[in-house]
Amino acid sequence: MSDTSGPVSERSREFDVLLEVVRAYSHGIKPIFSSEGLAGLRWQYLAVMAAYHNVGVLAFEVLTELPHLCPADVLLDWQLLARVHSARVLALRAQLRLLENAFRQQGIPLLVMKGPAIARFYRQPSLRAYGDLDLLVQPEDVSRARSVLINTGFCTTESEHTMKSRMYLTLASEAGFFSKNTGVCVDLHWSLDYPLNRYRHIFGLAQKSKIEEGLTMLSFPVEMTLVLYLFNGWRDHWRSLSLSVDIAQILERCPNIDWNRVFELASELHIERIVLLGLEVVRRTTRIVLPSEASRRILQEHTIERLASTAFDQVALRLPDVGLALPYHAAISWYAQSRDSLWDSLSQIWYMSCAPKLEDWEKLPLPSFFLMCTWSLLTKPFPIVGKALARRVMGSPRLLPSDQACPYAKWTVHDVINAGNKELSRALKVASQNP
Repeated sequence: MSDTSGPVSERSREFDVLLEVVRAYSHGIKPIFSSEGLAGLRWQYLAVMAAYHNVGVLAFEVLTELPHLCPADVLLDWQLLARVHSARVLALRAQLRLLENAFRQQGIPLLVMKGPAIARFYRQPSLRAYGDLDLLVQPEDVSRARSVLINTGFCTTESEHTMKSRMYLTLASEAGFFSKNTGVCVDLHWSLDYPLNRYRHIFGLAQKSKIEEGLTMLSFPVEMTLVLYLFNGWRDHWRSLSLSVDIAQILERCPNIDWNRVFELASELHIERIVLLGLEVVRRTTRIVLPSEASRRILQEHTIERLASTAFDQVALRLPDVGLALPYHAAISWYAQSRDSLWDSLSQIWYMSCAPKLEDWEKLPLPSFFLMCTWSLLTKPFPIVGKALARRVMGSPRLLPSDQACPYAKWTVHDVINAGNKELSRALKVASQNP
């Protein structure tokens, strides 16, 4: 397997420094930098880049061990970012405990995912940044779960009647809730994203786990957690360094992973190539050593190295857009080539292009079959074809190397604290188009 991590000459120095920080943390060592090597580094650029990749607090923790290299004013700014993060995580942890107690009293099984479920694998759980709570319930408990959240002080735009609708539960997989009192956001899930939503018994795999000191909740076993988060990285095109750090921490803290079980689950879910691709991306990003069985399977898949190289270059050289990180035709190609079989690839293309979504049903409230035959099938493909033809005539948008784009130059850590993720994404996109 190649150890190339993208065309270094086109990457910014700041990204390379951040990459070395991430690799050092993943291996539990101090990064090796020299004063000459960091001379002229754009520290604010580095700080905001780290925040965007969701490793800002982690990078601050690593760099505080090198105070002679990092400017004092930058360390003070990052310390403020770390304090804000700590306050946010404390609020989320307190809310999670309250919700766990409320759901338990109502007899509703509640499974925690993402942020808190991943933080438990970190050597220092407080370094895992997350901004909301992702909770999974069974579809038959959605209505009761909504009532529990409303009674706990949360609000949502979805009515009780809507969330009882079979079509809503089929076409949607989650609903957002917000607490005006605490500012905490909760994403209530009752299904996983396609194609995992076809696995009907996934909730049955959950088991009681220690999430933090004094809190035990349902979560997935480590093998299923690994599969799910490798899938999440693939879905997001591995566009954030934190995705690779999460997987690296799981592999480090759990040396006795049952890899036969991992690949068995991946095969059942038809995402074995996605899992192997994710492991190769994580290896390139963090330089962890993969188990021999995973390495052997990766070598047998000739497309994985090319796709992994594409994914890493995307992180290093381009700026994530709001929503989809790739143009539509590139996303289709990425998703289709990553699936296990031709049938899986065609199903993925169909799902992305023509399958009815929740917003379609809201515009035209028909049963699923009629919705697919009318709105989705007749109206969705035409804009896609039109965009493809326009791109063919006008050419693809120019992809700027990060040194030329320099989107973070006018941002400070204070701007990051005051901006939500979407606002930050938009700012980076606009700045990258106006170098």
